[in-house]
Amino acid sequence: MNELRKRARTGNDKVASAPAAEAPELPKLAGDAAATKIAELQAELEAIKQSHEAVVDKLNAKVDALQAENETQKCEMKGLNSALQWAYAVEEIPR
Repeated sequence: MNELRKRARTGNDKVASAPAAEAPELPKLAGDAAATKIAELQAELEAIKQSHEAVVDKLNAKVDALQAENETQKCEMKGLNSALQWAYAVEEIPR
């Protein structure tokens, strides 16, 4: 198998092909059992989707909070930089 990967990486004329992983055999379900299983899986999928949406919403809220904090800190730094420039740019007052 490493030989095939080396050939694929070096660009030889022969195309390396790894054998496809075979899917596990699923038991054959008859009418009502199949419909029940499909309904269960759809319900599970829907629950996972809702859970995912909740996590995404929570993360988006955190992103928004961090962006707001970042903007606040940018403004604060801008003000401090202006104050420093003013402090060092002030000319001496003639006496």
